[in-house]
Amino acid sequence: MTIQTNLYETFVRPISVLYAAKCWTVRKVDEQRIFTTEMGWLRKLAGISKRRKKKNEDIRTELNQTETLVQKTERGRLQWFGHVKRIRTIPDYRQKHCKPTGTRTRGRPKKRWIVNIRGLTEKRQQHSSGSGMCERQEARSAMQPHRRQLTTAEDGRARRRKEESDRQ
Repeated sequence: MTIQTNLYETFVRPISVLYAAKCWTVRKVDEQRIFTTEMGWLRKLAGISKRRKKKNEDIRTELNQTETLVQKTERGRLQWFGHVKRIRTIPDYRQKHCKPTGTRTRGRPKKRWIVNIRGLTEKRQQHSSGSGMCERQEARSAMQPHRRQLTTAEDGRARRRKEESDRQ
């Protein structure tokens, strides 16, 4: 089964689902379709039919699949959002100079990518508990421009410099 799972992880998953998934605006219906498709693939790899009534988690642990495709696409979208936030020239130009043409379509507006990203970061903040501070900080850093994290030694030096400048 290791050859089949390796083929699945190298060919099927990246090409069929994850390619350009960073730019998708995903609805709940789309997430459910991705999840059911992935479980169908995994069931075929494991040789387990739905008639056996085996739980999805059991199949995942049997095939060593820790992360779902939906979770991978969410992580990819957050990474892409970090890249977009660091680009200074293109979004600023578009915000200042580009004006939409035409009229709005009837009905409910389509879900936008940035609204999807906000929902992902809020969901990550809600699911993280007091011990999950790393996830919360990652979500907050995804919403802010990228800054390099200081090591403890660098942080101490910077703090001492600030204290010295305050004394003078």
